[in-house]
Amino acid sequence: MSASCQHPLARIGDLVADVATWNPIRDGGEGDFKYIDLSSVDQESKTITENPPIPCGDAPSRARQLVESGDVLVSTVRPNLNGVARVPTHLHGATASTGFCVLRADERELAGEFLFHWVRTTQFVREMVRLATGASYPAVSDRIVLDSAIPLPPIAEQRRIAAILDKAEALRAKRRQAIALIEDIKQALFSDLLVAAGPAIRTVTVNDSMEAIIDYRGKSPTKSDSGVPLVTARVVKGGELLEPTEFIPEADYIGWMSRGFPQAGDVLFTTEAPLGEVAQLDGRRVALAQRLIVLRGKSGLIDNKFLMYMLTAPIVRSQIEARSTGSTVRGIRQSELRKVMLPIPPLVLQRAFGLRIATLEKLKIVQRRSLARLNELFAVLQCRAFRGEL
Repeated sequence: MSASCQHPLARIGDLVADVATWNPIRDGGEGDFKYIDLSSVDQESKTITENPPIPCGDAPSRARQLVESGDVLVSTVRPNLNGVARVPTHLHGATASTGFCVLRADERELAGEFLFHWVRTTQFVREMVRLATGASYPAVSDRIVLDSAIPLPPIAEQRRIAAILDKAEALRAKRRQAIALIEDIKQALFSDLLVAAGPAIRTVTVNDSMEAIIDYRGKSPTKSDSGVPLVTARVVKGGELLEPTEFIPEADYIGWMSRGFPQAGDVLFTTEAPLGEVAQLDGRRVALAQRLIVLRGKSGLIDNKFLMYMLTAPIVRSQIEARSTGSTVRGIRQSELRKVMLPIPPLVLQRAFGLRIATLEKLKIVQRRSLARLNELFAVLQCRAFRGEL
């Protein structure tokens, strides 16, 4: 926390109430229950995507916290330490994974909306990342979250600050909605294509429809301040390859890429953390990190741009989810990905689809650039808000 902060600091644990625990199997639950796990939180919008109800007999072992409307959920496991959200009214009484620290603000001293905005700040997230421990999936304990400090102006001032940040967030939400609408149109075009192709569609496994499958998961390279850009799972997002921020030494490139060199147009697929993000390589010389698979469709059978969108279509995505494993972080093994069945229409229809998609991509780029500017402004506003400068 900046020394220039004009608000006194308080321990979060002194400002929140205890949360009841309940396990459907241990405590004899019946019927179905609503469950919030780490994958339920959209890290960009900080909202919860509701999962289908789970039968009590199939309850995950981590389902132990009873949440209420307005509770703030803070993920304690990397790479989701910025996975925070507030429980909406319709999820009151749901059960949350123990992968969350559940914060229930004592509204006499701490406004829940103010707390929510604080735990999504860069300052808070960086502190959690710094304190995280563990080799495979670094995590923080609930105690670390509760022992952390929060700036604490008077309750009326907290609510005023939160209202300003809410309005700024609403502008960002509109941009995200516009981007989501473009994605919905793409998926509608994909569905129309499958209908138009009808009986001409061939159903082929990923294994049999790929010219190349290059798997870099499980390896972690030596990094450097400059050199060859390193593409990680974090920069494959929303159908785009974001600008890499990490590098490997130039001298290591040939040896590192021993499993195969990608080509322009190849499709990147993230196997874990997050699962199922896709993007196309644009021909730049890059190195690939773990949790990434490169897919190259067979010439004459499948167009790579079509392949990229097919991997996000519900008919394929549902198979990927069904073949994934993991309670905290979902992932899919290469052997299981190879078994996924792909509906492949005639190549001429695939290419026509690609041309229509290109127009939508241009619109999406405009919206994403606008969202990026709003994100920068929001970060500045957040910083000033918690320094007492609003």
